[in-house]
Amino acid sequence: MNILFLLLAIALFIALVLKNVPIVIATILSSIFLLLTQRMDLYDGITATYMTGFGDYVRDFFLLFMLGALFGKLVEISGAANSISTFIFRTFGDRFAIIGLIIMGIILTLGGVNLFVAMFTMYPLAMAMFRKADIPRKFFAAAYFVGCVGATMTAPFTPSIQNATPTVYLGTTVAAAAVPGMISTVLKLVFCTAYVMWVVKRAKNRGEHFEELEGEASAAEVGKEISGPSVLASVLPMLVILLVLNVAKQPIVTSLLAGIVAAFVFYFKQMPHSLKEISSEVQDSVFSGLKTISITAAAAGYGAVVAATPAFQEITDFVLNLDGNPLLIAGIATMLMAGVMNSSSGSMAIVCPILGERFLAMGVNAEALHRVIVVASSTLDSTPQSGFVCNILNHSHTTHRQGYWHVCVVSVIAPIVETLLLIPLCALFGLA
Repeated sequence: MNILFLLLAIALFIALVLKNVPIVIATILSSIFLLLTQRMDLYDGITATYMTGFGDYVRDFFLLFMLGALFGKLVEISGAANSISTFIFRTFGDRFAIIGLIIMGIILTLGGVNLFVAMFTMYPLAMAMFRKADIPRKFFAAAYFVGCVGATMTAPFTPSIQNATPTVYLGTTVAAAAVPGMISTVLKLVFCTAYVMWVVKRAKNRGEHFEELEGEASAAEVGKEISGPSVLASVLPMLVILLVLNVAKQPIVTSLLAGIVAAFVFYFKQMPHSLKEISSEVQDSVFSGLKTISITAAAAGYGAVVAATPAFQEITDFVLNLDGNPLLIAGIATMLMAGVMNSSSGSMAIVCPILGERFLAMGVNAEALHRVIVVASSTLDSTPQSGFVCNILNHSHTTHRQGYWHVCVVSVIAPIVETLLLIPLCALFGLA
């Protein structure tokens, strides 16, 4: 019964967000339901467990969100987003504009840029480009996931946390199962890109357009009022972030600070010179960062409640004691834990030390195990109640009903298929 009530709590959360209930409220209501049905102390569950998860997340990521939001705002108000999007639009054209956005996401995340920083950076660029190409904003989330998550989070050689985690437990490297891993990644990337391009074309054929939000400039006003810096000057602050992060080996917060300073330098001519205007824009970015981090922190609080329930321990015990083909079991176990925890890295932290030791002792190839676990971790972590999914949709002013299905296709269904494809590919290349 405990597991059934946990599944009902997840279903309740999904139903609430589909009804456009604010994420923070949805997490609290779902947590209350879960605590009551698991016969746990309601007061301690909310004030201690939930709020500890919430507070720990804010403590760890507050500066990242604030600085990321500020950097994104500088890219937007300076006209740099308009300059870069115009270059991408002219290079790829209306039909292939989505490909340009996906490539930008791949470049940023391959450079080690945090997924949230990539979101803050790409959003103003994407909106400027979507405005020019008349693409509905609801497709931003799917395109973002293809570029920033689908390719660089699970592929061999990438610097992602997910790709690095198994190396600690399995004695592998980030290049583990390189050939089958690259083949499956390329196939998934091609499919997901083609899918997003197809749904964009279908939406246009149905008469859907880019819709301006209240307070946003129209397409004509953007072209008339914003004369941004050159393309080179526009991208230099982003390059500064990548260089400070990868060459100087500084933390992401330090890298963002360097990028913000560079933005003020390279965008100076195009920036508002009134202290009142600058203060207003900084205030807007701070509020944006606070709103964004509150959504993810609320999901983290809900996740802390889930992890404290008897049902969570029952699921963990069940998953880690499955029998069958080792690679298939590792994949299924990682998927299920990612779904329950809404965390790819969290699922691997549980699966790798236990199943890793068990399967390596059986002679299972460590590289194949590494790659299957990494790809499987990127599946059910993107369910509707995921804090990351909620954040991307909220930041792009898109409801779950409008945008989640496309996210599901590229970030849940496609990775599941990739996981299943990886197993025979590893066998084909002598790794299973």
